[in-house]
Amino acid sequence: TRLISTSSAQIGSPCPTAVPSVHADRHFLPPSISLSPEECVEIGTNVTIQCWNKDYGATFLLHKDGCSAPIQRQHLHVVGTATFTIFGVTPADSGTYRCSYRPWAYPFVSSPLGNNVTL
Repeated sequence: TRLISTSSAQIGSPCPTAVPSVHADRHFLPPSISLSPEECVEIGTNVTIQCWNKDYGATFLLHKDGCSAPIQRQHLHVVGTATFTIFGVTPADSGTYRCSYRPWAYPFVSSPLGNNVTL
């Protein structure tokens, strides 16, 4: 996805480098991820990132590359899709996003980071 600027806004300073959870358990498959819209995004519009797995009710975590902590989280008590919305995107929102999850039955472990989408 390309971010189209209609102004001369500047990109904010990046977060510290993201690192995978020290408790990532490779027995859990990484989640899937999608971005909408998939093409160009104008400054000020909303973007939706969806993450899912097919086996576990979980807390889903949305990570942005360059940030050490998840930027959003969502709790799903059943298997399903977590929907994260970035409202009124700005150039500071451009970057690479990934998801992980913490299964409800195993709250002290996390899945590995999944594939990425780029805004």
